Amino acid sequence: MNLNEKVREIAEKSLPDPHHFIVGAKVTGKGRTQKIVVIADGDAGIDIDTCAKISSRMSELLDAETFFNDAYTLEVGSPGADEPIELPRQYTKNIGRKLQVLTTEGVLLEAQLLSVSDNGLTLQKSSKKKKNASPELVEFRFEEIKKAQVIIDFKALKEAEEKDPLPTSDEDIE
Repeated sequence: MNLNEKVREIAEKSLPDPHHFIVGAKVTGKGRTQKIVVIADGDAGIDIDTCAKISSRMSELLDAETFFNDAYTLEVGSPGADEPIELPRQYTKNIGRKLQVLTTEGVLLEAQLLSVSDNGLTLQKSSKKKKNASPELVEFRFEEIKKAQVIIDFKALKEAEEKDPLPTSDEDIE
């Protein structure tokens, strides 16, 4: 087992519950400049407090191990909005969102994620050419997907905020 695998194993042992999971774990640098970066996620997303709990537990477990003789830096975070989807488990929380998918055959498409199964996913591709055309359903097995990424729709976010604006001061929060 290499160092990245050992760190991932420790990260998985540090998860607070079965609803959270590790997307990736990587060790870079040598000696005093070693840096451990862990990306964690959850079936309903992950918050900063959960990342802090994972980090604290990992620090305890890493300090008990002997494969880090020198100081190290540990970063535990969540996948950023611009990060691709890495694991099949990450698709479920993105049902209803628009994805950009690159297949292993080199086909690039944008479509709405409708459903996720154990083996793959179903997307709804809307036709931009024909106004009254019915949407096309496209299914992919996970192994057919080279890269998938959520498309952030800033227009929809703005419309949602206009309907229900966020509070702007402490007085608005009650």
